[in-house]
Amino acid sequence: MDAVKRGDYFAKQGWYPAQDEACGWQIQKFLEAAATLELPLDRFRCGIVPHAGWMFSGELAALTIGALARHAVEVDTVVLLGGHLGPGSPSWILTDGRWPTPVGTLEVDRELAQVVARETGWASMGPADYQPDNTIELQMPILRHCFPDSRLVAAGVPATPDSGKAGEAVVRAAAVLGRDVVVIGSTDLTHYGPNYGFSPAGSGEDAVRWVKQENDARAVELMVSLDPETLVREALEKHFCCCPGSTAATLGAARAFGLTKGHVLSTRTSYDVRPADSFVGYAAVVF
Repeated sequence: MDAVKRGDYFAKQGWYPAQDEACGWQIQKFLEAAATLELPLDRFRCGIVPHAGWMFSGELAALTIGALARHAVEVDTVVLLGGHLGPGSPSWILTDGRWPTPVGTLEVDRELAQVVARETGWASMGPADYQPDNTIELQMPILRHCFPDSRLVAAGVPATPDSGKAGEAVVRAAAVLGRDVVVIGSTDLTHYGPNYGFSPAGSGEDAVRWVKQENDARAVELMVSLDPETLVREALEKHFCCCPGSTAATLGAARAFGLTKGHVLSTRTSYDVRPADSFVGYAAVVF
């Protein structure tokens, strides 16, 4: 089984540690915070993670993934959904290969990936076709650490009104094959400031407050209420979610599992870490 081409692109760019010891140590530090959380359920099936460089949002990603793994029974396959894909973008799903990380390798669940591709219409992609994608790559070492015996399905999901239904199809496909899965959607929230051409609330503390209390808060509200259709529509209008397709698909998967609400573990912005005129919001949510 071939390794995914350029699957370590962002490690080489410094977004997270490329060396095994440093990477493992950083994940463990992140997970120490996750271990202190009082979780309202014995088991979660889905989650939302951010995907900026680990110094900004790695802890939040680990909060979600750690919470999913903390009370998990044996998980056969982790389904990771991401992609900076708009309404007209092509979908993709990795249907073969293995993903090396600094802390070990994740093997693609070929059978499940192929069934999901058939059920959703997502375009199959091999390991040589993969193009660097931070929404996907930045989760891989944390997934490998938290789910060392699980396989992987990774896909890029366009922002369409049917994204939620595609997530439901993922859960049905897993059930047909008898796979125990968790489904994780990768997205950052509002991209604010001159770097992103989006500054409706001016600048400074007023802008930060607006992003946290209004725009990002609305995104999180729709996640928690499991409303994928409204999330996609409003995300395209209000720019509060950079990957609405993957987010909506995850909400659809949560509904297919019979879940009725999400639980917010933490929210943050890059401004909290490094104040700047341009900044990005993040959320860790589980279902």
